[in-house]
Amino acid sequence: MPTAAKVAEVEALVEEFRGAKSVVLADFVGMDVATITELRRRLHAERVSLRVAKNTFSRRALESLGVTEMTPMLEGPTAIAVARNDELAAIRVLTAFAKEKEKPRVKGGMVGGKVYTLAEIKTLAGLPSRNELLGQLLATFESPITQVVGMMSRMNSDLISIMDQLVEKKGGAAGTTGAAAAASEPPAASEAAPAEAASEAVPAEGASEAAPVEDAGEAEAAGASD
Repeated sequence: MPTAAKVAEVEALVEEFRGAKSVVLADFVGMDVATITELRRRLHAERVSLRVAKNTFSRRALESLGVTEMTPMLEGPTAIAVARNDELAAIRVLTAFAKEKEKPRVKGGMVGGKVYTLAEIKTLAGLPSRNELLGQLLATFESPITQVVGMMSRMNSDLISIMDQLVEKKGGAAGTTGAAAAASEPPAASEAAPAEAASEAVPAEGASEAAPVEDAGEAEAAGASD
């Protein structure tokens, strides 16, 4: 029987995912506190939050929103980056950071309710920002200001389809649905219950950089165990 605390955690995740422009999952194994703190700082500068939750909670929250394609990505220690402003912000920061530091390992993500594989995420990382995309599109039109305002509104709602077209142009596939997302990447190590309870966790804001991330996450992981 789920406890009140567990139900509250899942409900909080549901609201966080529902209000997100994008959600990106990454494996943070091997990252120490100092490295995670630097990653968190860069994400924060782009208005992206970084958190960790038990995979079972994340899975239930996503499934309650009708998103099942990300289930295969929720294996092993998983950090969750949530962007609320720019759809591509979390993707750009995580991809660039991983290229520089060789960690974290991006698993995949969801942009505007559409699931993307790791290969597609890498393609999206090379696209302009939301504002740049809209600016480029706007520059191709010559319209009175009243028409421009209406056009901007339509472009905001159609941005995901625009990104899909750009992904296809760059040689990537369109956003995945159904079994295609599950088959896109070999699953990580099995999420056994004892292993999850002992998994590392992203440290809270302001956590000491002296201890390794494994030590920093023990209390949180133990408290969140089933």
